[in-house]
Amino acid sequence: VENEDEIENLRQLHDLVYSQACSWFQNLRDRFRSQILQHFGSMPGREENLQAIPNGPAWCWWLLAVLPVDPRYQLSVLSMKSLKERLTKIQHILTYFSRDQS
Repeated sequence: VENEDEIENLRQLHDLVYSQACSWFQNLRDRFRSQILQHFGSMPGREENLQAIPNGPAWCWWLLAVLPVDPRYQLSVLSMKSLKERLTKIQHILTYFSRDQS
């Protein structure tokens, strides 16, 4: 990320998507949430310094592993080099699922 504005925009997107992810996870049925916790462990915490993490936040990778999406779609998100693109795609997935939960 080049300048301070881009960094701040990325930080805001990161925080928003992280909040959406937490909300999605908390709203899962207990049985599904328990199975995910047993198999994958807890969701990693929100990252403070996005610039210091070359592969992006751990919670993104954890979330991609547990989201019930087609493996080809998962792979397309995994292959994105831009954190902003990955976060935007994850946000779209979470928005879709949150509509489904309500």
